[in-house]
Amino acid sequence: EEISWHPSEKWIAVSYPEGMSEGGLLTSIVIIDIRTGKKTWVTSKSAIDFSPSFDPTGRYLFYLSERAMDPIYDKIVFDLGFPKASKPFVVTLDKEESSPIWNRIGTSRSKGTSTHFPDISFEGIMNRTVPLPVDSAEFKKIEAVNDGALLLRFPVEGVMKNAGSTRSDGELLVFDLTTGKVKTVLTGISGFRVSGNRGRILTRKKDKFSIHDLDMLSKSEGEKSKWHEDDLSKLDLSRIRSEVNPRSEWKQMFLETWCTMKEKYWKEEKINEFWDSVKDKYLGFVNEVNSRFELSDVLKEMQGETGTSHSYERGGEIYRSSYPRIGKLGATFEHKNGRYFIKKIFCGDPSNLDERSPLLAPGVDIREGDELVSINHVGAGAEMPPGRLLENLADTLIELEIKRARKNKSILREDAKERTQCNIQGLG
Repeated sequence: EEISWHPSEKWIAVSYPEGMSEGGLLTSIVIIDIRTGKKTWVTSKSAIDFSPSFDPTGRYLFYLSERAMDPIYDKIVFDLGFPKASKPFVVTLDKEESSPIWNRIGTSRSKGTSTHFPDISFEGIMNRTVPLPVDSAEFKKIEAVNDGALLLRFPVEGVMKNAGSTRSDGELLVFDLTTGKVKTVLTGISGFRVSGNRGRILTRKKDKFSIHDLDMLSKSEGEKSKWHEDDLSKLDLSRIRSEVNPRSEWKQMFLETWCTMKEKYWKEEKINEFWDSVKDKYLGFVNEVNSRFELSDVLKEMQGETGTSHSYERGGEIYRSSYPRIGKLGATFEHKNGRYFIKKIFCGDPSNLDERSPLLAPGVDIREGDELVSINHVGAGAEMPPGRLLENLADTLIELEIKRARKNKSILREDAKERTQCNIQGLG
């Protein structure tokens, strides 16, 4: 999120690391010409500048900076601090154009679908930065949209309240360049992203997502909207399934840890002397680990090779919080030459849905001896037995394809449950 493409695709703006200070990593806004690699600094190297965003017309660059030096007295200790140091800024990219904050308030700057974008005038670009007329606060993100910018703001709170968790008390603000005013349009969010055409916005609240029409959200009148879990715009992610091979994932985690240590270690010449041999030494152990817990042991031992303090391994899903639920068809299969055939369908008490196979539901013509061709369009075979294809499919809608005597038939199976409380409907 620290990279923004100019609409002409000739430049990118990045948050560029400049080194450490007492308050953390200093960063500057830098524009890079992707054709030549030339870098041009937009801000000085003395603050934390981040979240660059070109506007759709290619005429302005927005960014956030923690440089609002208005101290606040501490209530417990006689000291001063800067809890509200973030402020949004806008840079005029054409030296002949006035700042959008000072002039032409009340007129739209959108250029529709024009594909012609003015070149950037780099001479004196640092002097063309102007703060937006918005009070400093704890801003986390800014993104340019048509005739304005979106801002993500969080209230200033103690670190203990949200320790170790994703905050969901953020506010989405819209700054309108045509009026010079800012308003809050959405509350109770963790983050947001804007679509490529700047028409829609994806908002996040912890692990839930919602999609909104940006134009309607910006023009909404009256009270600000709160993020609702039962909102019709909520994005349903319950049907997404992914398969992870633990051993492959553990090896990737090991190599990424090794690479990060090599690239970020404080003394480059020291770690380059021996770090390649460390990878070879511990990679063999990774191939033998049997759990995520054992992988952590290997990573800790590898980190210890540097003999450096404050070098830790922590976090991650050490213990599995859940296991895949297997959808059940209430049938046994026979494996012949890489193909699976239904050997027996269990009936139980036909009047008790808990005991009846979903393959015996009304209107479903599946018989013993039929071949199972695929489940959800994934073919069954020696490498993909039915049990594996049914992982994480309990209580979901799935599609079966069967073959019988040169005839194919697709079957839609509803609510595949662990106890086979299912219904299947033929598709014709």
